[in-house]
Parts: sequence; structure tokens; C-alpha cells
Amino acid sequence: MKRNDKTTAKAAATEPKEDVPVAININGMIEQAGKKLEGLQSWVEFEEMGFLFNFLPRAKFKKLAQNCTMMKYDPGQRQRVETVDSEKLNDLLVRAVVVDWKKVNPRNLSKVTSINVSSVPEDRLDEDLEFDIDTVKLLAEHAYGFEQFLQDVCMDQSYFQPEAEEELKNSEASQTGN
Repeated sequence: MKRNDKTTAKAAATEPKEDVPVAININGMIEQAGKKLEGLQSWVEFEEMGFLFNFLPRAKFKKLAQNCTMMKYDPGQRQRVETVDSEKLNDLLVRAVVVDWKKVNPRNLSKVTSINVSSVPEDRLDEDLEFDIDTVKLLAEHAYGFEQFLQDVCMDQSYFQPEAEEELKNSEASQTGN
């Protein structure tokens, strides 16, 4: 009889229960999505220039920011407070996310910075410059809006999910077709 009771209990345990909700592992899903984006790159345009970006997960950005945090005395509060060294953060961010560029030339640079290109021969104004991370850092410091653009793009998943963008275009096309 005991053997029969065990088999009955086993059978009851394996039968699906209709009223029991299925647990969803949101944390695991978020972590998996972040790992899927890690290592992805995307070309993004800024003022007619193209920049190749690495995706930067928020957790990695936080680590960069922590590496740039220091204690500084604040006379107003009469105590030491945490401050972020924005120059150091900018340097680490540029090095972590900007991989390459295209269409970066004297003409395009003169549109976003106050450089004087009058001494550059006309035939060389559109000559692309060789990629240089130090020039990217200078752009982040001096080109209006570039630093914010850099931070926005490297952590915006939509730039690194072309298949999602393609699905959106296809669904919009099918909706307008009906």
C-alpha cells in the first residue's frame, strides 16, 4: 500500500496546476539582456561625422564613475564630500566607448568647434583625419553637445539593437499597408 501511495503522490505532483502563477525571473532576464548587448558596436552620426561606439552597460558606467570619485573638502558644508572628477570620467568614457570615426575632417570639425581652417588648403578641407583618441577627448571638451551625445549614445540600447529597429520598421510598414 505504501508503494501505491508514493506513486499517487508522484502523479499528483507532476500534474499541472491551473491556478498556480508561473514565476518570472525578471532579474535574470535583465542580466541576460545586458550580456547580449555587451560587445556590440554601432556607427552613429554627429554633425555629419560618424563615430563607432561600444555599448556601455550601466553597471560598467557606474564602475567608471566610482573610479573617478574622490573626497574633497567643502567649506560650505564644513566637511569632506564625494565629488566626481569629470575630466577623468570623460577620459575613461571616451577610451571605453569610442572605437573609430569617419568623415572627421577640418571642414566638419570647424562646424562643431571654433577652429580656424583658413590656413588649410581648400583641397584638404574634406580629407579625413586618422583616428586619434586624444582628438576625440578634445572634441568632448570643446565641441558643444558632443560630450552629452557621447554619454547618451553609449548607454542607449536602441543604437545597438538593429534587429529591434528592423522589426519596428516592418511592423509599421505592415500597419500602413492595411
